[in-house]
Amino acid sequence: MAMDHSEGPNLALPPAAAPIGEGDRTSQVAAGARVGTGGVGERKGGTYNAALVAAMVQEIVGKFIGDTARFGLVVARFNAVVTDRLEAGALDALRRHGVAEDRILVARVPGAFEIPSVARLLLHQGRCDAVLGLGCVLKGETPHFDYVCEAAVGGLAAIGRETGRPVACGVLTCDTLEQALQRAGGKAGNKGFEAAMAALEGASLARELAR
Repeated sequence: MAMDHSEGPNLALPPAAAPIGEGDRTSQVAAGARVGTGGVGERKGGTYNAALVAAMVQEIVGKFIGDTARFGLVVARFNAVVTDRLEAGALDALRRHGVAEDRILVARVPGAFEIPSVARLLLHQGRCDAVLGLGCVLKGETPHFDYVCEAAVGGLAAIGRETGRPVACGVLTCDTLEQALQRAGGKAGNKGFEAAMAALEGASLARELAR
């Protein structure tokens, strides 16, 4: 059956960028914006240079250096066989990147549901510059799993928005214990370690933005 092309969006490509003259910086940047970035290339007679576009952009990035920031770990005791490993991974990451022991505070809570409220207190009291929530929620036979996951993960996200401070989520939400263990130092890595790395970068970025 013949296709009817009389309707639908116009998918025609935009005209090729005009050739760029030597020394014409304005046209170089404009052409680079049109055809994308990623280095010097050719496109139907037009050239682009990502370096010229990047030179016009201010970039602020965080670093994985923790020699000045203070970090709070809020760790759930429930499913401790998993959360103990998440905590070990987070502490390993912080120590590897120069965070002194006296700049690390560990607060323990009953379960993942209680993590956000304590994380919020640590930030509001000025006890730390960034917080990590570490917990493990396993799916059961009732909707309880969904409510706890929403409270823990959504709660941490809300605290980050409220305080404007770095908040990292290391709360596992898994179907089985085996899945959780694989993400707490098993084949899938250690999400506690990853959360600590996110907190390190976030704390560094916050300092850069405050300058």
